[in-house]
Amino acid sequence: AFGTARSWRVARGGAPARLNLDLGAALDPGEELWPLSLQLCRVDKPLMAMSFCSMPLYGMRELKHELPMALEDWLAYHLNVAGLEHAEIYDVDGSFEEALRPELREWLVASGKLTYHKRWPETLSAGMAKFSAAHPSCSETWAYLHCLTTHRALSLWVAILHSPDEYLAAPTAAHPGGVVEAFEHAMASSPKDSWIPYISIQAANRASSGMSVDALHQRGAVLAASGFRGPNYYPHTPILDPAACACAGPHACYKSVSAFTYGGPMLTVDASFMVVHHFVEMLSRDRGRCSRLPASGDVCSVEDDSMAWVLPLLRAGVPWSFPA
Repeated sequence: AFGTARSWRVARGGAPARLNLDLGAALDPGEELWPLSLQLCRVDKPLMAMSFCSMPLYGMRELKHELPMALEDWLAYHLNVAGLEHAEIYDVDGSFEEALRPELREWLVASGKLTYHKRWPETLSAGMAKFSAAHPSCSETWAYLHCLTTHRALSLWVAILHSPDEYLAAPTAAHPGGVVEAFEHAMASSPKDSWIPYISIQAANRASSGMSVDALHQRGAVLAASGFRGPNYYPHTPILDPAACACAGPHACYKSVSAFTYGGPMLTVDASFMVVHHFVEMLSRDRGRCSRLPASGDVCSVEDDSMAWVLPLLRAGVPWSFPA
């Protein structure tokens, strides 16, 4: 590559926020360059250890009606208990905005804990918005691609937590910050000479025993209603390295820039160490679903109280540094 180099000193105000470059390569100085336009954006803060992104959510009004605190509990658990640092939230119909109390949503955005992409398909095209009205998952892979690209300069790892019925947990580290702590321990034991684009976390489907209407309106209702799971664990949630995974679907990395192969190498974490609790009967219309799903393995009758320690934190109002 041939061109000029320029540097900035802090004394002169530091480097600019953005650089627009035209990059070209040639074997000899006399060869014609075919430039590629590239914009570089300066990042002034350290990389976050782990963030998460959602699928394009929809129908959150129904969730709000039946479980008024479910969305807030999901965010409070992952951002204030599990140790994840940022949520990249997408929706199809604007219902996320309506399901979360406005003052909390605005504070989360202002504090840098949450970025909200309202009516995500509309930002892609009018055609995608039209298709998504009937098929809400049409823009899902595009959301994950956007999330990965965005967090390449923001986060070391990005977990895909599709919706509020999924809780990422660390059974061996049942305390605040335990999820990130367990993940870092798992990575410390991974091969040192391999650039791993994603980690696969297994899930367990959980059943609901049902609760009174009053109980369903309390903090922690989703966790309190589910004390049983299926006997099987199954591959479900990817935690992605945004620098290595170029494109992902809901359960895997599709294209690795480190291996130049489909997905690339991955590390599967034992479910006793890290797991996703999948509350497949969160809404009353889904009662009985857990035992009907082949992934559950059989009747969902395995007692599991591994998330019970979270309930007192949610019921006490996990501190947001924000008025409850």
